[in-house]
Amino acid sequence: IAFVADLASAWIGLRRSLPANRRLAIVLANYPNKDGRIANGVGYDTPASTIAILSALKTAGYAIGGIPADGNALIEALQKGRTNAHRHEGSIKLSSADYARHFAALPADVRRQISERWGAPERDPFFSDDAFQLPVILYGNAAVAIQPARGYNIDPKATYHDPALVPPHGYLATYFWLRHHFKVQAIIHNGKHGNLEWLPGKASGLSSSCYPEITFGPLPHLYPFIVNDPGEGTQAKRRAQAVIIDHLTPPLTRAETYGPLKDLEALVDEYYLASGLDRRRLDALRRDILDLTRSQRLDVDAGFTGDEISDLHKLDAYLCDLKEAQIRDGLHILGSSPEGQLETHLLVALTRAPRGLGEDTDQSLIRALAHDLSLDGFDPLICTMSDEWTGPRPDRLAEQTHDPWRSHGDTVERLEILAAFCVEALAGIGPQSDKVIAEIVKTIRPSLRASGEREIGAVLKGLDGGFVAPGPSGAPTRGRLDVLPTGRNFYSLDNRTVPTPTAWRLGQKSRTLSQGPRTLGLGHVQYAHRRRRYRSGLGADWCQARLGAGELARDRL
Repeated sequence: IAFVADLASAWIGLRRSLPANRRLAIVLANYPNKDGRIANGVGYDTPASTIAILSALKTAGYAIGGIPADGNALIEALQKGRTNAHRHEGSIKLSSADYARHFAALPADVRRQISERWGAPERDPFFSDDAFQLPVILYGNAAVAIQPARGYNIDPKATYHDPALVPPHGYLATYFWLRHHFKVQAIIHNGKHGNLEWLPGKASGLSSSCYPEITFGPLPHLYPFIVNDPGEGTQAKRRAQAVIIDHLTPPLTRAETYGPLKDLEALVDEYYLASGLDRRRLDALRRDILDLTRSQRLDVDAGFTGDEISDLHKLDAYLCDLKEAQIRDGLHILGSSPEGQLETHLLVALTRAPRGLGEDTDQSLIRALAHDLSLDGFDPLICTMSDEWTGPRPDRLAEQTHDPWRSHGDTVERLEILAAFCVEALAGIGPQSDKVIAEIVKTIRPSLRASGEREIGAVLKGLDGGFVAPGPSGAPTRGRLDVLPTGRNFYSLDNRTVPTPTAWRLGQKSRTLSQGPRTLGLGHVQYAHRRRRYRSGLGADWCQARLGAGELARDRL
């Protein structure tokens, strides 16, 4: 209760203070503990985003100065001082006397655990010249720090989430200095994800002996976090009182093929073309294809078995799937929404999967295009990419590319290219795709464009002690467009979406069996037997086999 009261008081103090007087810290993740991984993030340009935050703070009236020109300059400046990998002398220090005073204020069991695991403070790698050398740089009233490692001479990957490994003295020293000497009023952890929220202690409702609370104290905490990872973001909310500022996923595009993969694709196309025209070339082409596949070590990925004909089919399927995979096209920068081709490709990715029930404006764009082009019975989302294409070849698809058109994957490729053209032109090619494009214009594109501004706005609002509105979380490219625009304090469970449509249908089936024998028109013995069998886990499959399709339909199972 005292901790929550102190935290509330800290938020009130933040709101009542003037921006020019506020002291803040931005702590950058560093996992694994190498200089090449300073300010790491998932799909997120943490260095550039840090510069964006510092610039926005300066514009908003904070006393910020000497901001580096870009993210690269920031990393270079940090590497000149103390890092987790190199023991350069830092410009910011915490004396041994000050550290001893703060350490003595910790609970006795905590002091004992740290001393038993890490020894005396003087043995810490961050300690030299009677002080802790801290990985911190000051830019006026803003401190930028590298988050210290959870330990030394241990496997960082194995220990990053270790629920039992207590932090070393140097870890505590950095946060002690930020809290008690620089006197920050709020901390932003930037980059997914840090290690503070994984320190030992209770899962929620932390006590004074839990290490996130010991380290961080009752400080306002803002945490930019990718919108599609609520699980780890929720950990920071529960264990480090974080207010999440969710941000966009990186722009996405089709993987395509390049280099040796492009060469392989051309050889495979030539092989299948020769099989119908000039069979004399087949043996030579097959050898070339298999040799190139093995030299690139793709034979294992494609699942080769040693049967050359079967392996060729597997390679063809593997290349098609690889080509159509959705991959990142750059990194997201906080406060920025994608523009130009990046926006176009992301909009195609956002509408590739159906949303909601997948009807009308919520249907898949490439499915809608297939329907408008009368590719009857063809589903571009679930087809087997390597199957031979025997369907119609409308001119609108044929003109999208001059590459060979022999498989379902080639048809999907043409639909994807056409989808990008329609999004760029903001015009469909028929009634179904027109509905999806209209939804892009009305809702999806405005939400996407608003995300960047709302992200940086939420950071500033949170630092003003204001209310950061909550919002849902999930992958926008998997039908969760309700997470847009970003810049909200995401939650992991939305009770308005529980149960899901599938769970609801299963619930209806279960309810049918709980209505009694008269409702179903069954005798008591037959009803009791069927209900017992259904509840035993055999369910609808057993019922269909035993009762027949007609009776099954009547019983609505």
